[in-house]
Amino acid sequence: MAKQIYNPLIPNSKDKTVGEWLPKAIVVFVRAFMIIGSIALIFYLVWGGVMWITSGGDSKRAEAAGKQISGAIIGMIILFSAWAIIKVVGIVVGLDILGSGFIIPTL
Repeated sequence: MAKQIYNPLIPNSKDKTVGEWLPKAIVVFVRAFMIIGSIALIFYLVWGGVMWITSGGDSKRAEAAGKQISGAIIGMIILFSAWAIIKVVGIVVGLDILGSGFIIPTL
């Protein structure tokens, strides 16, 4: 009789196969990555803006702030590209990785 492999970090994983808990683990990881990346992006962009405002005409500080803002914009492009790729892969494999999207409340 073959031994079953289970993940001790996932509750009740002894009763579940890899095919049952692995897709859920991937979804949680990807969503957490997107949320953390978005929050970091906002802070990095705001901090660059604050550096720009407080540079006081110093060209070196203004240049450093501009580089930080540019880095934040590049990071935003990378994050949204990753979102688009994950969305397409999710559609192809039939796994709702990012959720059903934004829900706008109506009356």
